[in-house]
Amino acid sequence: MIEVSSQPDLIESDATNLAGEDTGREHLSASQVSTLLACPQKYAYSYQEKIEPIAIRPALSLGKAFQTAIEYGDPDVGAHAIFAERDIRDQDDQDRAEIDATIVTAAARLYLSRFPHETDSQKEYEYRVRLRNPWTGSYSRTYDLLGYADELAEEDGELVLIENKFVGQISEVSIRRLPLDRQISLAAYGIWRATGREVSKVRYRFTRKPSIRQKKGESVGEFCQRVERDYFDRPDFYSEEQVIYRDQASLWRTEAELWEWAEQVRQSRKRALFTRNTSACTDFGGCEFLPLCLGDPDAQSLYQIKQPKEG
Repeated sequence: MIEVSSQPDLIESDATNLAGEDTGREHLSASQVSTLLACPQKYAYSYQEKIEPIAIRPALSLGKAFQTAIEYGDPDVGAHAIFAERDIRDQDDQDRAEIDATIVTAAARLYLSRFPHETDSQKEYEYRVRLRNPWTGSYSRTYDLLGYADELAEEDGELVLIENKFVGQISEVSIRRLPLDRQISLAAYGIWRATGREVSKVRYRFTRKPSIRQKKGESVGEFCQRVERDYFDRPDFYSEEQVIYRDQASLWRTEAELWEWAEQVRQSRKRALFTRNTSACTDFGGCEFLPLCLGDPDAQSLYQIKQPKEG
C-alpha cells in the first residue's frame, strides 16, 4: 500500500482581496493553468510571447457571448456580442453569425427564465490573492492568482458559488468529475483567500448547445426558428443544475498545486525551455500554434501580438 505523507494544517485566510490593485507581480489564472498543463509550449506562446492567431476561430465566441448575456441579464446582448466579434466577409460568414446569435439568444433566454437573478448575489466577482507556500506560509514574490467567479450568492448564511456552463453535452462522466473541476477549485480558493469565507457549495448550471442540425434545403431563417422552438419546447433537456459541496482539504490541495505550477513556470523560464506535449496537437479543433511548432516557412505571418482588452 502506498504511504501518503500527512499534510500540514491549512493556514488561515488573509481575507484580503487585491483585485484592481497594481501589485507589481504577474498572475496565474484558471485559463493560464489549463494551457500550461495541456502544453507548456502553448503556454509560452500565449502568455510569455503574448501572441495569438490573426484569424480568430468563431467557435470560441459562443461561450463568451452566452456568458455576457447572462451577466447583463439580456439575451440580445449575447447576439450583439457575436456580430461584434466576427469578421463577416461573405454570405457564409453572415449565415454562421446569424445561427450562432440565435443559439446564444435562445440559450440565454432559457437560462434567465429558469434562474432569475437573485438580489443577494454578485455577478462577475473578481479576486486577486498572493500565491502562498502551504508548507511554510511564505508568499510568492512573482505571482498572484487572478480570477472571476460567475456569481456569488448567500443561502442561509452560507456562501454559494454559481457556475454557468454552456456545453455540447452532459455525460455521467462530466457530472462525476465535478468535484475535481480545476476552475471551480481555483475560484473557491481565491474567494476564501479574498474574503475569509469558505464556499460551502457550488451550483453548476448547465445549458446545452442545440442537439439539432440544419436540414438539407432548410433556409437559415427556418433553421433559426426551429432552434428557438426547440429550446422553448424542451427546457428540461437543455438546462439542468447540479450541486456539489466543498471542504477544507480541497483548499489546501489547491494552494499546494498553485505553488507547484508557479514553480514549473519559473524553472521553464530559467532554462528557456517550455516542453511540448504533442498529444495536445490533436485536441478538439487542433492547436492554433501547430504551424510554429512545425517550423512552417510562413508561420510567423499567421500571428500577431495580443492587444490589451478594452474594459
